[in-house]
Amino acid sequence: MIKVKSLSVIYRGTNAVVPAIRDISFAMERGSTCAVIGPSGCGKTTMLYVLAGLRPDFEGQVEVAEAPVRPKRRETALILQDYGLLPWKTVRQNVVLGLELRGVGKSERLSRCEGIMNDLGLLAVKNLYPSQLSGGQRQRVAIARAMAVQPDLLLMDEPFSSLDALTRENLQDNLLEIWSGRQMTVLIVTHNIEEAVFLGQKIIVLSPRPAGVLAEVENNGVGTPGWRSSQEFFRVCTRLRGMLVKEERQLCAARAGQGS
Repeated sequence: MIKVKSLSVIYRGTNAVVPAIRDISFAMERGSTCAVIGPSGCGKTTMLYVLAGLRPDFEGQVEVAEAPVRPKRRETALILQDYGLLPWKTVRQNVVLGLELRGVGKSERLSRCEGIMNDLGLLAVKNLYPSQLSGGQRQRVAIARAMAVQPDLLLMDEPFSSLDALTRENLQDNLLEIWSGRQMTVLIVTHNIEEAVFLGQKIIVLSPRPAGVLAEVENNGVGTPGWRSSQEFFRVCTRLRGMLVKEERQLCAARAGQGS
């Protein structure tokens, strides 16, 4: 579903040239899940924007569904960290927005969205506005809007980072239920180790900026009963934490050496 080869991105400003991503390569099978994890500011979101077709100025090869990545791909859905909801529209109006932009008829878009809102527990609040919702409810609205367009690729940029622990876990469960029912491809960017291990069948660990791939970890327990409380879950979490801590210590040591 996704094939990335030698991806590099450089930010060019008036006063500086900043390498964001350096020579990243990886692939994702159709219908699988992948979590991308790394330190803050390492280039995770930049990579996501490239995959969504929102950042064309890159070097390397990026393919989605066996075609070069392109903007406005109708089968790709992107959920941003701030939800991206329109504050002047109700829950239902936000959920049907993508279908309206695609010219889907009113009766079809309403019937399609009613089912999705029901699955995500939003029918009782469908006439409320985003400001009247909790953080978890707003995130469900963003997920419902993405699901309404029936994507085959779902890209998520730290979607649960601002939520409390229990709400975050409930929405992670919701996401896996949606994924298993629709068999779409899901790539989630996160800085949370436990979230990466719970959601990603493959986990890509990135280095500090400019981001490079430190490791690709196969994580076969995703979606199995009791995965979050299993010994293997904690073993993978410990392994990832060790990688990130080691890389951070090496980076701090290098900076200290430069300063001296």
